[in-house]
Amino acid sequence: MPLRTLSDEVWRGAIPVCFRLGGDAAAPPLYVMVPRLACLGAFEARLRRHWSRHDDAADDDDGDEDRATVTAPSSLADSQYFARPLASPTAGDSESDDGAGDDGAAAAALWFRDPIGGAPLAWGLPAGVAFDAAGAGAALPWAVDVVFGAAPDEAAGVARGAAFAAFFHALKQAVHLERGTARLALALPRVDQEALFAAATSGDRAAYAARDVAPPDAPRRVPVRLLVAGRPVVQLPFAPGGDLADALRAPVAAAFGDAPATAVAHGVALPWDLPLLDAWCHLKAADHFLYLVLRPAAR
Repeated sequence: MPLRTLSDEVWRGAIPVCFRLGGDAAAPPLYVMVPRLACLGAFEARLRRHWSRHDDAADDDDGDEDRATVTAPSSLADSQYFARPLASPTAGDSESDDGAGDDGAAAAALWFRDPIGGAPLAWGLPAGVAFDAAGAGAALPWAVDVVFGAAPDEAAGVARGAAFAAFFHALKQAVHLERGTARLALALPRVDQEALFAAATSGDRAAYAARDVAPPDAPRRVPVRLLVAGRPVVQLPFAPGGDLADALRAPVAAAFGDAPATAVAHGVALPWDLPLLDAWCHLKAADHFLYLVLRPAAR
């Protein structure tokens, strides 16, 4: 596959997600085709609106009729919710659309939970990375519990506008590693910052490319974030030379010892002889980080 086509495929990648209201089996789920490069936290405002409407319907005498119009149909392919979002939230959406003074879902704290293990899900990572970290056993559509209330870990809660802030903070870090300075990212007007976030959330590569800080052909360091199941994300700046085996020898040995391992990006196990710079150029996320999920190799 030509490298240009490979980059296009990365941006076209998406995961069918079933957002469920944790603790309320009667609440209608929300089905969304989430771009792999979007983070779960970017849908925070949309989820608040969805279940705020459910709360209103529950208080209405005609609530049963209203609820029937938003419950997932028998065929997911026919669902209005099982589609790529046409517009994505920005920081302004998160701060204003839900009404800070409202009760219920619009005002409560929100976090994401793995319905199987019950562990909080990282809302600031690209959704594709979080899904890959869940392992090969994750079924589709990917079930994600949305919980309103205090998260067990303070870092797991999503505040209004937090997804945008996390995205731009990561972009500044990556640009600094690439160039030795984050000046180009810091100089982006607010409208361009929000446009980049919106493009990543909707999977719109053309809109993203029009505002992106162009990555250098010869970066000083390659921004990489590694994930191993059950462990915090590790951020490592690698020298641009060599292949994946050279770059990841130490972290793989620390995680798995002598056991064989594999590095996964966008759902695909990468060959160890893939040049690190090529992997970053064509597989990096919208925040300029190359995310790699390390897991034991299939036997």
